[in-house]
Amino acid sequence: MLKIHRVVVLLAVLSAAFNNSAFAQSGITAPDAAQAAHAITAVNPSLGATFTSLGGDLRRMFSADNATMGIVFAGAALAASQWDAAAVGEVRELPARTFNPGNTTGAFITQVGAAFGTYAIGRATGNSRIAITGSHLIRAQIASQVVVQGLKLAAGRSRPDASNHFSFPSGHTASAFATATVIQRDFGWKFGIPAYAVGAYVAASRMGSNKHFLSDVIAGAAIGITAGRSVTIGSGRARFDLGVAPAAGGAAVTFTRKD
Repeated sequence: MLKIHRVVVLLAVLSAAFNNSAFAQSGITAPDAAQAAHAITAVNPSLGATFTSLGGDLRRMFSADNATMGIVFAGAALAASQWDAAAVGEVRELPARTFNPGNTTGAFITQVGAAFGTYAIGRATGNSRIAITGSHLIRAQIASQVVVQGLKLAAGRSRPDASNHFSFPSGHTASAFATATVIQRDFGWKFGIPAYAVGAYVAASRMGSNKHFLSDVIAGAAIGITAGRSVTIGSGRARFDLGVAPAAGGAAVTFTRKD
């Protein structure tokens, strides 16, 4: 039987690999990078500028760098699909109330509401850093959901509970991981690690609520991370190199401080 802690480890490992500094800038054209750098260094970006940046954000989501890592995630989702039913069954052994906070946290209305709230606080207080992060969060939420909803319509996969045919990929997971990636990129791994832990909890909650398969949440995490990276080009603050090392019963994410 698939152990649920391995689901969390798998998502953590893939998230770490996707945000490794070795992949930070490859696949991004000079004009896009310059445009993104200007956007993130703007003082108190306007709401209009936030929305007009979305076209570039979506283009960067399909850059060579993101496409390469997307293939890694796609391979992981394909490999994990053999455990789809087992993973859902195991997570559902936990009490249903365990998943209520995760379902609420990952909902698009919650995530985008928090994004606009962050932006509003930054603007109202004159704190450009908070306003920029709020702008990043808004853009990441919208960009991720444009891709998610398009794939849901194209895939037409039935949910585990057969309630509809919009199972693949998980929108809640995409939203949670988009937020986590923006937080990590803007404030570093000190805040990024707990943010990704919340994302993993949201993913588990969607399986525990019988709404998504394991491969759905892996794909959703990939989209969210891609969106978060695409809106924060040039603002990465990572001071660690990341890797994966074998450990008893699975694998561990390693953090090596950079000199």
